[in-house]
Amino acid sequence: MEELSNHLKEILEKKLNARILGPVVAPILKIKNNYRYRILIRSKKSENIQKNLSTILNKFVLKAPKLINTRDIALMGVMNQRKIEVFRKPKIGILATGDEITEVGEKTNKYNQPASSKPSIISLIKNWGGDPIDFGIAKDKDIELSKKIGKANKCDLFVTIGGASVGKYDLTHSSLIKMGFKLDFWKIAMQPGKPMMFGSSKNTFVIGLPGNPVSALICSEIFLKKAIYALQGIKHEDFTINAILDNDIAPTSFRKQYLRGNLYFDKKTSEMRVKLLKNQDSASLLPYSKSNSLIMIDPHSKKQKKGSKVRVYVLNN
Repeated sequence: MEELSNHLKEILEKKLNARILGPVVAPILKIKNNYRYRILIRSKKSENIQKNLSTILNKFVLKAPKLINTRDIALMGVMNQRKIEVFRKPKIGILATGDEITEVGEKTNKYNQPASSKPSIISLIKNWGGDPIDFGIAKDKDIELSKKIGKANKCDLFVTIGGASVGKYDLTHSSLIKMGFKLDFWKIAMQPGKPMMFGSSKNTFVIGLPGNPVSALICSEIFLKKAIYALQGIKHEDFTINAILDNDIAPTSFRKQYLRGNLYFDKKTSEMRVKLLKNQDSASLLPYSKSNSLIMIDPHSKKQKKGSKVRVYVLNN
């Protein structure tokens, strides 16, 4: 066996023009033709080193559009590529609105509350490759809103939180129009998240998110994420899977529902299952914090019974 190993080693060293440390201890996998091999080599320290000659003998190209990951960086390294051309990070402005809103960390009373969704959405923007610009908070006053919105032209995408409804103090919608934004829509048939806007002005797009924290965060997952990736040349596909329901879900109305749930793998049945959380209030962040998925129920759906299959949007946790 040792003689065979040494003989193989000599042949390989000649063919590969490389030195092999230690004996050959695994079979050779011949791939398609005579000059591409995959070899498992064991060093004196018994460390397994996998050498795939196809990465050396063939030129690898990272085809655009592509999000560069750590594995791609290693591949660029072996190709001796120190720099590549990439998209500039899109500048994403974010503005919270409302007289009752304060910055997180400021003193609160029974008449106001922190802008809890803003720092979370800023974090999501960074995760999705954007460069967030915090525009702070605008009170429900035309002059203040117009002043903030007037600076949106330095952004690729401008995001507002709150003020998208049609109440007396919901002024974001009208202020955007006054400042030259053309709105394509400002209501959508989904729950939570009905009061949402999308529009543009010259080279800046705008997304108006609902004021309720959970609604704002879910709309960010469904719409804002795709927009930020699109600005980077990427057509994003959501990660969704089928799962078995642990409990019943009532019939739906004309709006598509995104219900907070806990997705898990059942080892006994080898199935993915999802449990609907009890509290589905769009103003309650605790259940959303505990969830790891969104159960998607189409409009006008019948009652979903325990044990039935549903489509689940997997949150990035």
